[in-house]
Amino acid sequence: MVTKVITAGQVLKDWTISTYPVDRTQEKTLRISIVNAIKPEILNSIKLYVDGDLVSYDFEKRNEGIELIAALPASSRVQDTLISLFIPHLFSPSEVKPESSDNRKLGIAFHKLEVL
Repeated sequence: MVTKVITAGQVLKDWTISTYPVDRTQEKTLRISIVNAIKPEILNSIKLYVDGDLVSYDFEKRNEGIELIAALPASSRVQDTLISLFIPHLFSPSEVKPESSDNRKLGIAFHKLEVL
């Protein structure tokens, strides 16, 4: 079984798709290490979907930032797993700090996704 990880680039229409093998015959834990958010309130607006189903999650504070932690339900289906992060409101650095000239729309930056 393969897990597809989708992350947003600079704008929502730019998607990067990666695949990783994951055995989901038993429940797993999904951990996403977040290193930055353009605005702290964005963290509470994240929608996490697994195979199109909305999944609840918690946060844990870590030395390097915050980890989003969710249960990845067991599945007997032999097909790819789709993990989607949706952030409904993106902001540019110039919206957060008026002295910035950076108009890119940003949400969160993460450096690691693990399925344990």
